[in-house]
Formats: sequence, C-alpha cells, structure tokens
Amino acid sequence: MEFQYAEDFKKLSILCPPARYRPKKITVFRWVFDQMDKEENFLPPLKINPNRRLKSIKKEDQDKEKCDLLALSMFDSEINARNRFKELLDGTDARVFKTLGTNVAKGDITENDGVNSHPDSKGHFNHHSVSGCQFEKRFLIISSLRVWNP
Repeated sequence: MEFQYAEDFKKLSILCPPARYRPKKITVFRWVFDQMDKEENFLPPLKINPNRRLKSIKKEDQDKEKCDLLALSMFDSEINARNRFKELLDGTDARVFKTLGTNVAKGDITENDGVNSHPDSKGHFNHHSVSGCQFEKRFLIISSLRVWNP
C-alpha cells in the first residue's frame, strides 16, 4: 500500500500510520466546503496549516501528533460529525466555518483506500489514504453546518 504522504511518514521517528490501523469498507462522514473539488476538503490538517497545534505539544510527542495531523478526520455517522462540529463551534467562533468546512459529506471508503484508527467514543477516527484516492468524486454533501452560524 503506497500512502499519499509516505515521504512525510519517513521523516517521523515513529511508525506512521500505526500498525494497529486497519483497512475497512465503511460509509463515513466528513466536514467539507461548498465545492467538493476544493483542495482543502481532502487535505489533512498538517498540509493545510503546518504549524497547527505543534507549538503547544511537547517535543517528544510531536511526531505522534504529526502522524495524526497527516490523517483525514472521518466520522462513523452524520450525527457524530455534526455533534463534534457543534462542540468546536461552541468553544471558538464562526471562524471554524472558514477553516473546517460548512457541510457534512457522506462517502464510502474501501479496504483499498487506506487504513483507519478505531472510532473514539464520539465516532471520530483517523484515515490515512493511499495515493490516488479521488474522494471528491465519491463524497456527496448531505447537510449544512451553517445552522449554527451566528
């Protein structure tokens, strides 16, 4: 399996993606912007903003954080995606719409698309994709997150 960010993984002092991550065929949900072909829809946080959260992380934990930030955030249900977005919005302000997205999109990933962590208690999991995935063609917007926009 040739991962999309394999060159970045090689620079880390840890195995990335972790060995416990597994391929899985599953319907997933993700925050996206209005245009599905917008590059940021399927870029991991570290590629969008390389300095994101790393300044506050202890040096010895930065490679694990970088590995996590090279993954795409996915959710196991629309409601879990919406609830997590609401939590973030409540803790910040409407700027999250500019950085995280304005909609929930639904798509299917397969065993050939990469590997996944197990969903946490809020339904979030990391997905490390292989090269060549064209998620923008396989995801559809199903609802707006703007209902919370002040």
